[in-house]
Amino acid sequence: MLRATSTIEAEDAATSHRMRGESRFAIRRILVVCLGNICRSPIAEYVLRKRLTGRDVVVESAGLGAVDGAPIDPYALAVLAAHGIDARGHRARLLDKELIDRADLVLVMETAQLRYLRWQIPSAAGKTFLLGKWQDGADLIDPFGQSREAFEDVYRTVELAAERWCELI
Repeated sequence: MLRATSTIEAEDAATSHRMRGESRFAIRRILVVCLGNICRSPIAEYVLRKRLTGRDVVVESAGLGAVDGAPIDPYALAVLAAHGIDARGHRARLLDKELIDRADLVLVMETAQLRYLRWQIPSAAGKTFLLGKWQDGADLIDPFGQSREAFEDVYRTVELAAERWCELI
């Protein structure tokens, strides 16, 4: 049984309050999660890595339904390259509990993913949030199979979200 939305909102509110405080969390490992780990989460992973360069933070990604070893989507690769980010080495990997447990912060793309992880992996509950949490909790729609413009939209949205998360880390 899934937890009620009000429980998720209460957990988010409590953590958000702590994150807005003066002290920063000791975030050393961030895990970004989407479905296939070839579009949204690699874009977010590489954007966060770039923004956190020089800081002692590891950023990685995985997918709830990823095919291990699959390459990044060509449009995602092209959009990142257009912004000076080389993601040619990215290979998809399937999410597992060990990745969640090692992470200090888990960022997901959709509310359904947030609920699923918090339900399936209880240890994820206090550290899993929407990437778009600070943009009114908006879901980041999967651009798979769409035009390059859809991937550009994802990149722009990820940049805004990453900017805010990096201020808090």
